[in-house]
Amino acid sequence: MKRTARAATACMAAAAASFTILALPAAADGPTNDSFSTTQVITGASGTVTIATFGATAEPNEPTHGGQVAAASVWFAWTAPSSGAFVFNTCGSDYDTLLEIDTGATLVALTPIVSNDDACGTQSSVQFSAVAGTTYQIVVDGFQGDTGTLNIAWAPPATAPVNDAFASASTITGPTGSINGTTVGATLQAGEPQHAGVPVGHSVWYSYTPTASGTLTLDTCTNTSFDSIIAIYTGTTVNALTPVGANDDNCGIQSTVTVAVTNGSTYRVAIAGVATDNGTFTLRWSRTTAGTPGLATITDSFAGDGWVSVSWNAPTNMGASAITSYTMTATPGGATATVNAPGTRALITGLTDGTAYTFAITATNLQGAGSAAITGSAITPVSGPVDISTFYDATEIGRMQQTATYFGTTTAQAQHDCVGVIVFILGLIPPGATPIDPPPVNLGATNVTSTWPTVEQQFVTSVARKYAFSPAEAQKFSSQLVAFLLALGGH
Repeated sequence: MKRTARAATACMAAAAASFTILALPAAADGPTNDSFSTTQVITGASGTVTIATFGATAEPNEPTHGGQVAAASVWFAWTAPSSGAFVFNTCGSDYDTLLEIDTGATLVALTPIVSNDDACGTQSSVQFSAVAGTTYQIVVDGFQGDTGTLNIAWAPPATAPVNDAFASASTITGPTGSINGTTVGATLQAGEPQHAGVPVGHSVWYSYTPTASGTLTLDTCTNTSFDSIIAIYTGTTVNALTPVGANDDNCGIQSTVTVAVTNGSTYRVAIAGVATDNGTFTLRWSRTTAGTPGLATITDSFAGDGWVSVSWNAPTNMGASAITSYTMTATPGGATATVNAPGTRALITGLTDGTAYTFAITATNLQGAGSAAITGSAITPVSGPVDISTFYDATEIGRMQQTATYFGTTTAQAQHDCVGVIVFILGLIPPGATPIDPPPVNLGATNVTSTWPTVEQQFVTSVARKYAFSPAEAQKFSSQLVAFLLALGGH
Protein backbone atom coordinates (compact mmCIF):
# COMPACT_ATOMS: atom_id res chain seq x y z
CA MET A 1 0.00 0.00 0.00
CA LYS A 2 1.43 3.39 -0.92
CA ARG A 3 2.51 5.64 1.89
CA THR A 4 0.40 8.52 3.02
CA ALA A 5 1.20 11.86 4.64
CA ARG A 6 1.55 11.63 8.42
CA ALA A 7 -1.32 13.97 9.07
CA ALA A 8 -3.85 14.35 6.27
CA THR A 9 -6.44 17.13 6.43
CA ALA A 10 -9.85 17.23 4.89
CA CYS A 11 -9.63 18.61 1.38
CA MET A 12 -11.10 22.04 0.70
CA ALA A 13 -14.57 21.89 -0.79
CA ALA A 14 -14.53 23.39 -4.27
CA ALA A 15 -15.28 27.11 -4.01
CA ALA A 16 -17.86 28.80 -6.18
CA ALA A 17 -16.03 28.81 -9.50
CA SER A 18 -15.80 31.80 -11.75
CA PHE A 19 -15.78 29.39 -14.66
CA THR A 20 -15.57 25.67 -15.41
CA ILE A 21 -13.78 23.93 -18.27
CA LEU A 22 -14.78 20.41 -19.19
CA ALA A 23 -12.42 18.80 -21.70
CA LEU A 24 -13.14 15.79 -23.84
CA PRO A 25 -11.22 12.56 -23.21
CA ALA A 26 -7.63 12.70 -24.38
CA ALA A 27 -6.49 11.17 -27.62
CA ALA A 28 -4.54 7.96 -27.52
CA ASP A 29 -1.24 9.82 -27.73
CA GLY A 30 -1.88 11.63 -24.43
CA PRO A 31 -3.32 14.92 -23.15
CA THR A 32 -2.55 18.09 -25.07
CA ASN A 33 -0.83 19.54 -21.97
CA ASP A 34 1.37 16.47 -21.43
CA SER A 35 4.54 18.53 -22.03
CA PHE A 36 5.77 21.71 -20.36
CA SER A 37 5.92 23.48 -23.73
CA THR A 38 2.21 22.87 -24.37
CA THR A 39 0.97 23.83 -20.92
CA GLN A 40 -2.73 24.64 -20.57
CA VAL A 41 -3.43 28.20 -19.44
CA ILE A 42 -5.99 28.66 -16.68
CA THR A 43 -7.13 32.04 -15.37
CA GLY A 44 -9.15 33.74 -12.69
CA ALA A 45 -9.23 33.83 -8.91
CA SER A 46 -11.21 30.58 -8.85
CA GLY A 47 -12.22 27.84 -11.22
CA THR A 48 -12.17 24.16 -12.09
CA VAL A 49 -10.76 22.16 -14.99
CA THR A 50 -11.57 18.53 -15.80
CA ILE A 51 -9.42 16.55 -18.25
CA ALA A 52 -8.44 12.95 -18.93
CA THR A 53 -4.79 12.12 -18.28
CA PHE A 54 -4.71 8.71 -19.98
CA GLY A 55 -1.51 8.41 -21.98
CA ALA A 56 0.32 11.13 -20.00
CA THR A 57 4.09 10.68 -19.78
CA ALA A 58 7.19 12.24 -18.23
CA GLU A 59 9.61 14.30 -20.33
CA PRO A 60 13.36 13.86 -20.59
CA ASN A 61 15.06 15.97 -17.88
CA GLU A 62 11.76 16.53 -16.12
CA PRO A 63 12.46 17.21 -12.41
CA THR A 64 10.97 15.26 -9.55
CA HIS A 65 7.65 16.42 -8.16
CA GLY A 66 7.29 16.40 -4.40
CA GLY A 67 10.38 14.21 -4.21
CA GLN A 68 8.84 11.59 -6.55
CA VAL A 69 10.21 10.72 -9.98
CA ALA A 70 7.95 12.13 -12.70
CA ALA A 71 5.78 9.48 -14.34
CA ALA A 72 2.52 10.78 -15.89
CA SER A 73 2.44 14.56 -15.58
CA VAL A 74 0.25 17.26 -17.09
CA TRP A 75 0.92 21.01 -16.94
CA PHE A 76 -1.07 24.18 -16.33
CA ALA A 77 0.01 27.83 -16.21
CA TRP A 78 -1.78 30.31 -13.95
CA THR A 79 -0.99 34.00 -13.43
CA ALA A 80 -2.07 35.26 -10.01
CA PRO A 81 -4.73 37.96 -10.39
CA SER A 82 -3.93 39.34 -6.95
CA SER A 83 -1.51 38.81 -4.09
CA GLY A 84 -2.57 36.53 -1.27
CA ALA A 85 -3.31 32.93 -0.38
CA PHE A 86 -4.71 30.49 -2.93
CA VAL A 87 -5.61 26.80 -2.65
CA PHE A 88 -5.26 24.33 -5.54
CA ASN A 89 -6.61 20.80 -5.16
CA THR A 90 -7.30 17.63 -7.13
CA CYS A 91 -9.75 16.23 -4.58
CA GLY A 92 -12.43 15.58 -7.19
CA SER A 93 -10.17 13.34 -9.29
CA ASP A 94 -10.59 9.57 -9.60
CA TYR A 95 -6.92 8.53 -9.43
CA ASP A 96 -3.85 8.90 -7.21
CA THR A 97 -2.38 12.36 -7.83
CA LEU A 98 0.63 14.42 -6.79
CA LEU A 99 0.33 18.21 -7.08
CA GLU A 100 3.14 20.78 -7.20
CA ILE A 101 3.31 24.54 -7.74
CA ASP A 102 6.49 25.90 -9.41
CA THR A 103 7.86 29.10 -10.83
CA GLY A 104 10.20 29.32 -13.80
CA ALA A 105 10.17 29.64 -17.58
CA THR A 106 11.85 26.36 -18.59
CA LEU A 107 11.45 22.75 -17.58
CA VAL A 108 15.02 22.44 -16.29
CA ALA A 109 14.96 25.67 -14.29
CA LEU A 110 11.84 25.35 -12.16
CA THR A 111 11.69 26.43 -8.51
CA PRO A 112 9.21 24.39 -6.42
CA ILE A 113 6.96 26.49 -4.16
CA VAL A 114 4.84 23.79 -2.52
CA SER A 115 3.77 20.22 -3.21
CA ASN A 116 1.47 17.59 -1.74
CA ASP A 117 0.47 13.97 -2.04
CA ASP A 118 -2.57 12.55 -0.23
CA ALA A 119 -4.15 15.56 1.47
CA CYS A 120 -7.65 14.27 0.62
CA GLY A 121 -7.55 10.51 0.33
CA THR A 122 -5.10 9.74 -2.47
CA GLN A 123 -5.67 13.16 -4.02
CA SER A 124 -3.79 16.38 -3.32
CA SER A 125 -4.23 19.91 -2.01
CA VAL A 126 -1.76 22.78 -1.58
CA GLN A 127 -1.97 26.32 -0.32
CA PHE A 128 0.57 29.08 -0.92
CA SER A 129 1.04 32.85 -0.99
CA ALA A 130 0.79 34.09 -4.56
CA VAL A 131 2.22 37.38 -5.85
CA ALA A 132 0.03 39.38 -8.27
CA GLY A 133 1.27 39.12 -11.87
CA THR A 134 3.52 36.10 -11.19
CA THR A 135 2.98 33.09 -13.46
CA TYR A 136 2.97 29.76 -11.65
CA GLN A 137 3.48 26.38 -13.31
CA ILE A 138 1.04 23.82 -11.90
CA VAL A 139 1.99 20.20 -12.50
CA VAL A 140 -0.21 17.22 -11.65
CA ASP A 141 1.52 13.86 -11.75
CA GLY A 142 0.06 10.38 -11.30
CA PHE A 143 1.65 8.44 -8.47
CA GLN A 144 3.75 5.67 -10.03
CA GLY A 145 2.23 6.47 -13.42
CA ASP A 146 -1.43 6.40 -12.36
CA THR A 147 -3.84 8.18 -14.72
CA GLY A 148 -7.56 8.89 -14.91
CA THR A 149 -9.98 11.80 -14.85
CA LEU A 150 -8.36 14.85 -13.32
CA ASN A 151 -10.37 17.58 -11.64
CA ILE A 152 -8.23 20.52 -10.56
CA ALA A 153 -9.87 23.36 -8.63
CA TRP A 154 -8.50 26.61 -7.27
CA ALA A 155 -9.81 29.45 -5.12
CA PRO A 156 -8.75 31.71 -2.26
CA PRO A 157 -8.92 29.87 1.09
CA ALA A 158 -10.75 30.89 4.18
CA THR A 159 -9.40 34.19 5.46
CA ALA A 160 -5.70 33.78 6.19
CA PRO A 161 -4.46 34.46 9.74
CA VAL A 162 -3.10 37.96 10.31
CA ASN A 163 0.36 36.49 10.96
CA ASP A 164 0.39 34.22 7.91
CA ALA A 165 3.26 36.14 6.27
CA PHE A 166 6.73 36.41 7.76
CA ALA A 167 6.59 40.21 7.42
CA SER A 168 3.33 40.26 9.42
CA ALA A 169 4.57 38.20 12.38
CA SER A 170 2.63 38.75 15.61
CA THR A 171 4.75 40.06 18.49
CA ILE A 172 4.90 38.15 21.76
CA THR A 173 6.57 39.66 24.83
CA GLY A 174 7.41 39.07 28.47
CA PRO A 175 9.26 36.35 30.36
CA THR A 176 6.18 34.09 30.28
CA GLY A 177 2.89 34.02 28.45
CA SER A 178 0.55 32.19 26.10
CA ILE A 179 -1.42 33.05 22.98
CA ASN A 180 -4.07 31.23 20.98
CA GLY A 181 -3.66 30.99 17.23
CA THR A 182 -4.62 29.11 14.08
CA THR A 183 -2.97 27.85 10.93
CA VAL A 184 -6.30 27.36 9.15
CA GLY A 185 -6.06 29.38 5.94
CA ALA A 186 -2.32 29.92 6.43
CA THR A 187 0.10 29.38 3.55
CA LEU A 188 3.77 28.90 2.76
CA GLN A 189 5.82 31.69 1.21
CA ALA A 190 8.34 31.44 -1.60
CA GLY A 191 11.72 30.63 -0.07
CA GLU A 192 10.28 29.56 3.29
CA PRO A 193 12.45 26.81 4.83
CA GLN A 194 11.28 23.34 5.84
CA HIS A 195 10.65 23.71 9.55
CA ALA A 196 12.43 21.07 11.67
CA GLY A 197 13.37 19.47 8.36
CA VAL A 198 9.76 18.36 7.82
CA PRO A 199 7.63 19.23 4.75
CA VAL A 200 4.77 21.50 5.82
CA GLY A 201 1.86 23.19 4.09
CA HIS A 202 0.62 25.84 6.54
CA SER A 203 2.61 28.16 8.81
CA VAL A 204 2.19 31.32 10.87
CA TRP A 205 4.84 33.57 12.40
CA TYR A 206 5.64 35.24 15.72
CA SER A 207 8.40 37.64 16.72
CA TYR A 208 10.07 37.67 20.14
CA THR A 209 12.74 40.09 21.43
CA PRO A 210 13.92 39.21 24.97
CA THR A 211 14.74 41.99 27.42
CA ALA A 212 17.34 39.80 29.14
CA SER A 213 19.64 37.02 28.03
CA GLY A 214 18.80 33.50 29.12
CA THR A 215 16.88 30.45 27.94
CA LEU A 216 13.59 30.50 26.05
CA THR A 217 11.19 27.53 26.04
CA LEU A 218 8.18 27.40 23.72
CA ASP A 219 5.56 24.68 23.42
CA THR A 220 2.27 23.77 21.73
CA CYS A 221 1.59 20.88 24.12
CA THR A 222 -1.90 22.00 25.16
CA ASN A 223 -5.09 22.87 23.28
CA THR A 224 -3.52 22.12 19.89
CA SER A 225 -5.72 20.31 17.37
CA PHE A 226 -3.13 19.20 14.79
CA ASP A 227 0.35 17.69 14.42
CA SER A 228 2.40 20.80 15.15
CA ILE A 229 6.01 21.93 14.63
CA ILE A 230 7.87 24.82 16.28
CA ALA A 231 10.92 26.38 14.62
CA ILE A 232 12.96 29.38 15.83
CA TYR A 233 15.15 31.53 13.58
CA THR A 234 17.07 34.75 13.37
CA GLY A 235 17.02 36.88 10.24
CA THR A 236 15.00 39.57 8.54
CA THR A 237 13.75 37.85 5.36
CA VAL A 238 11.94 34.54 5.02
CA ASN A 239 14.38 33.15 2.43
CA ALA A 240 17.53 33.98 4.43
CA LEU A 241 16.87 32.71 7.94
CA THR A 242 19.37 31.16 10.35
CA PRO A 243 17.95 28.20 12.32
CA VAL A 244 18.27 28.47 16.12
CA GLY A 245 16.18 25.49 17.22
CA ALA A 246 13.20 23.36 16.18
CA ASN A 247 11.11 20.44 17.36
CA ASP A 248 8.46 18.03 16.12
CA ASP A 249 6.66 15.62 18.49
CA ASN A 250 8.25 16.28 21.90
CA CYS A 251 4.91 16.01 23.72
CA GLY A 252 2.81 13.50 21.82
CA ILE A 253 2.37 14.94 18.33
CA GLN A 254 2.93 18.45 19.70
CA SER A 255 6.21 20.24 20.20
CA THR A 256 8.52 21.86 22.75
CA VAL A 257 11.80 23.63 22.00
CA THR A 258 14.33 25.35 24.30
CA VAL A 259 17.04 27.70 23.01
CA ALA A 260 19.51 30.23 24.39
CA VAL A 261 18.49 33.83 23.64
CA THR A 262 20.38 37.12 23.79
CA ASN A 263 19.06 40.38 25.20
CA GLY A 264 17.82 42.64 22.38
CA SER A 265 18.06 40.08 19.58
CA THR A 266 14.88 39.37 17.64
CA TYR A 267 13.83 35.77 17.13
CA ARG A 268 11.30 34.57 14.55
CA VAL A 269 9.03 31.71 15.59
CA ALA A 270 7.18 29.58 13.03
CA ILE A 271 4.25 27.37 14.01
CA ALA A 272 3.45 24.86 11.26
CA GLY A 273 1.61 21.60 10.68
CA VAL A 274 3.19 18.39 9.41
CA ALA A 275 2.40 17.89 5.71
CA THR A 276 -0.93 19.67 5.15
CA ASP A 277 -2.18 19.39 8.73
CA ASN A 278 -3.62 22.59 10.20
CA GLY A 279 -5.86 23.77 13.00
CA THR A 280 -5.91 25.77 16.21
CA PHE A 281 -3.18 25.88 18.85
CA THR A 282 -1.97 27.48 22.06
CA LEU A 283 1.61 28.74 22.03
CA ARG A 284 3.21 29.07 25.49
CA TRP A 285 6.58 30.60 26.24
CA SER A 286 8.81 30.89 29.28
CA ARG A 287 12.13 32.76 29.42
CA THR A 288 14.67 32.32 32.16
CA THR A 289 17.49 34.73 32.83
CA ALA A 290 21.08 33.66 33.32
CA GLY A 291 21.56 31.93 36.64
CA THR A 292 17.97 30.72 37.05
CA PRO A 293 17.24 27.00 37.52
CA GLY A 294 16.93 24.52 34.70
CA LEU A 295 14.02 22.17 34.02
CA ALA A 296 12.61 19.92 36.73
CA THR A 297 11.91 16.32 35.73
CA ILE A 298 8.30 15.28 36.27
CA THR A 299 8.17 11.78 37.77
CA ASP A 300 4.50 10.97 38.32
CA SER A 301 1.01 12.31 38.97
CA PHE A 302 -2.06 11.25 40.91
CA ALA A 303 -5.63 12.47 40.24
CA GLY A 304 -8.68 12.38 42.48
CA ASP A 305 -12.01 14.11 42.96
CA GLY A 306 -11.34 17.68 41.83
CA TRP A 307 -7.59 17.56 42.44
CA VAL A 308 -4.28 16.52 40.88
CA SER A 309 -0.97 15.91 42.65
CA VAL A 310 2.28 16.03 40.65
CA SER A 311 5.76 14.95 41.78
CA TRP A 312 9.10 15.84 40.22
CA ASN A 313 12.85 15.67 40.66
CA ALA A 314 14.87 18.82 41.18
CA PRO A 315 16.67 20.26 38.13
CA THR A 316 20.22 19.06 37.57
CA ASN A 317 21.10 22.70 36.88
CA MET A 318 20.26 24.62 40.05
CA GLY A 319 21.43 27.93 38.57
CA ALA A 320 23.48 30.54 40.38
CA SER A 321 21.88 29.92 43.78
CA ALA A 322 19.84 27.32 45.64
CA ILE A 323 16.25 26.69 44.59
CA THR A 324 13.84 28.34 47.01
CA SER A 325 10.45 27.15 45.71
CA TYR A 326 8.48 25.44 42.96
CA THR A 327 5.24 26.57 41.33
CA MET A 328 2.77 24.19 39.71
CA THR A 329 0.34 25.74 37.19
CA ALA A 330 -2.73 24.08 35.67
CA THR A 331 -3.92 24.58 32.09
CA PRO A 332 -6.72 25.36 31.41
CA GLY A 333 -7.76 27.68 34.21
CA GLY A 334 -4.37 28.84 35.46
CA ALA A 335 -4.75 27.52 39.03
CA THR A 336 -1.42 27.40 40.87
CA ALA A 337 0.19 25.85 43.92
CA THR A 338 3.59 26.76 45.37
CA VAL A 339 5.77 24.61 47.62
CA ASN A 340 9.00 25.62 49.29
CA ALA A 341 12.16 23.70 48.45
CA PRO A 342 13.19 20.98 49.01
CA GLY A 343 9.57 19.84 48.55
CA THR A 344 9.03 18.23 45.14
CA ARG A 345 5.30 17.55 45.17
CA ALA A 346 2.34 19.92 44.83
CA LEU A 347 -1.43 19.59 44.91
CA ILE A 348 -3.99 21.73 43.08
CA THR A 349 -7.62 21.46 44.19
CA GLY A 350 -10.82 22.96 42.82
CA LEU A 351 -10.33 21.36 39.40
CA THR A 352 -13.24 20.12 37.28
CA ASP A 353 -13.75 16.36 37.19
CA GLY A 354 -13.64 15.00 33.64
CA THR A 355 -11.57 17.93 32.31
CA ALA A 356 -8.13 17.12 30.90
CA TYR A 357 -5.36 19.30 32.36
CA THR A 358 -1.65 19.73 31.76
CA PHE A 359 0.65 21.08 34.44
CA ALA A 360 3.79 23.19 34.36
CA ILE A 361 6.43 22.95 37.10
CA THR A 362 8.73 25.97 37.49
CA ALA A 363 11.69 26.16 39.86
CA THR A 364 12.68 29.51 41.38
CA ASN A 365 15.91 30.72 42.98
CA LEU A 366 17.23 34.15 43.97
CA GLN A 367 17.84 34.97 40.29
CA GLY A 368 14.23 34.27 39.29
CA ALA A 369 12.02 31.57 37.81
CA GLY A 370 13.40 28.94 35.47
CA SER A 371 11.80 27.31 32.43
CA ALA A 372 8.60 25.34 32.91
CA ALA A 373 8.60 21.55 32.72
CA ILE A 374 5.33 20.39 31.15
CA THR A 375 3.52 17.15 31.90
CA GLY A 376 3.77 15.04 28.77
CA SER A 377 0.12 13.98 28.66
CA ALA A 378 -3.16 15.28 29.98
CA ILE A 379 -4.28 14.39 33.52
CA THR A 380 -8.00 14.19 34.29
CA PRO A 381 -9.48 14.53 37.80
CA VAL A 382 -12.14 11.89 38.52
CA SER A 383 -14.84 11.58 41.15
CA GLY A 384 -15.04 8.60 43.46
CA PRO A 385 -12.26 6.29 44.70
CA VAL A 386 -9.07 5.88 42.69
CA ASP A 387 -7.48 2.50 41.99
CA ILE A 388 -4.12 3.07 43.65
CA SER A 389 -2.69 -0.16 42.29
CA THR A 390 -2.00 1.48 38.93
CA PHE A 391 0.47 3.91 40.50
CA TYR A 392 3.03 1.51 41.92
CA ASP A 393 5.95 -0.43 40.55
CA ALA A 394 6.86 -4.04 41.29
CA THR A 395 8.98 -3.13 44.31
CA GLU A 396 6.16 -1.17 45.91
CA ILE A 397 3.66 -3.95 45.13
CA GLY A 398 6.00 -6.32 46.98
CA ARG A 399 6.02 -4.00 49.98
CA MET A 400 2.23 -3.90 49.88
CA GLN A 401 2.16 -7.71 49.88
CA GLN A 402 4.26 -7.81 53.03
CA THR A 403 2.19 -5.05 54.58
CA ALA A 404 -1.02 -6.93 53.79
CA THR A 405 0.38 -10.02 55.52
CA TYR A 406 1.42 -7.93 58.52
CA PHE A 407 -2.01 -6.29 58.73
CA GLY A 408 -3.71 -9.50 59.77
CA THR A 409 -6.67 -11.37 58.42
CA THR A 410 -9.71 -9.33 59.38
CA THR A 411 -11.23 -6.38 57.60
CA ALA A 412 -11.71 -4.59 60.92
CA GLN A 413 -8.00 -4.90 61.71
CA ALA A 414 -7.07 -3.72 58.20
CA GLN A 415 -9.42 -0.72 58.51
CA HIS A 416 -7.97 0.12 61.91
CA ASP A 417 -4.42 -0.07 60.58
CA CYS A 418 -5.29 1.94 57.48
CA VAL A 419 -6.28 4.85 59.70
CA GLY A 420 -2.75 4.62 61.02
CA VAL A 421 -1.53 4.76 57.43
CA ILE A 422 -3.52 7.95 56.90
CA VAL A 423 -2.05 9.55 60.00
CA PHE A 424 1.43 8.48 58.94
CA ILE A 425 0.95 9.82 55.39
CA LEU A 426 -0.15 13.19 56.70
CA GLY A 427 2.92 13.27 58.91
CA LEU A 428 5.19 12.83 55.90
CA ILE A 429 4.45 16.21 54.38
CA PRO A 430 7.80 17.45 53.00
CA PRO A 431 9.51 20.36 54.76
CA GLY A 432 8.08 23.69 53.67
CA ALA A 433 4.90 22.26 52.17
CA THR A 434 1.54 23.43 53.49
CA PRO A 435 -1.36 20.94 53.82
CA ILE A 436 -4.59 21.97 52.14
CA ASP A 437 -6.57 21.05 55.25
CA PRO A 438 -5.79 21.37 58.98
CA PRO A 439 -3.96 18.43 60.60
CA PRO A 440 -6.34 15.54 61.29
CA VAL A 441 -7.76 15.10 64.78
CA ASN A 442 -9.77 12.31 66.40
CA LEU A 443 -9.49 9.88 63.54
CA GLY A 444 -10.59 7.19 65.93
CA ALA A 445 -7.52 4.97 65.96
CA THR A 446 -3.96 4.88 67.19
CA ASN A 447 -1.06 5.62 64.86
CA VAL A 448 0.09 2.00 64.66
CA THR A 449 2.97 2.83 62.32
CA SER A 450 5.27 3.32 65.30
CA THR A 451 5.21 -0.44 65.80
CA TRP A 452 5.64 -1.45 62.13
CA PRO A 453 8.78 -3.10 60.74
CA THR A 454 10.94 -1.26 58.20
CA VAL A 455 9.19 -2.68 55.16
CA GLU A 456 5.85 -1.22 56.26
CA GLN A 457 7.54 2.12 56.91
CA GLN A 458 8.87 1.98 53.33
CA PHE A 459 5.44 1.22 51.99
CA VAL A 460 3.63 4.12 53.63
CA THR A 461 6.51 6.42 52.70
CA SER A 462 6.02 5.51 49.04
CA VAL A 463 2.29 6.12 49.45
CA ALA A 464 2.97 9.55 50.92
CA ARG A 465 5.23 10.49 48.02
CA LYS A 466 2.47 9.79 45.52
CA TYR A 467 -0.60 10.76 47.46
CA ALA A 468 -2.24 14.15 47.99
CA PHE A 469 -2.09 15.11 51.66
CA SER A 470 -5.65 16.31 52.29
CA PRO A 471 -7.21 14.49 55.32
CA ALA A 472 -10.59 14.34 53.60
CA GLU A 473 -9.06 12.76 50.52
CA ALA A 474 -6.91 10.48 52.67
CA GLN A 475 -9.99 9.11 54.43
CA LYS A 476 -11.79 8.59 51.10
CA PHE A 477 -8.68 6.79 49.87
CA SER A 478 -8.54 4.45 52.87
CA SER A 479 -11.40 2.18 51.80
CA GLN A 480 -9.66 1.54 48.49
CA LEU A 481 -6.41 0.85 50.34
CA VAL A 482 -8.17 -1.60 52.69
CA ALA A 483 -9.65 -3.54 49.75
CA PHE A 484 -6.35 -3.63 47.92
CA LEU A 485 -4.36 -4.78 50.91
CA LEU A 486 -6.88 -7.48 51.78
CA ALA A 487 -6.81 -8.75 48.19
CA LEU A 488 -3.02 -8.92 48.27
CA GLY A 489 -3.13 -10.83 51.51
CA GLY A 490 -5.54 -13.37 50.04
CA HIS A 491 -8.24 -12.65 52.64
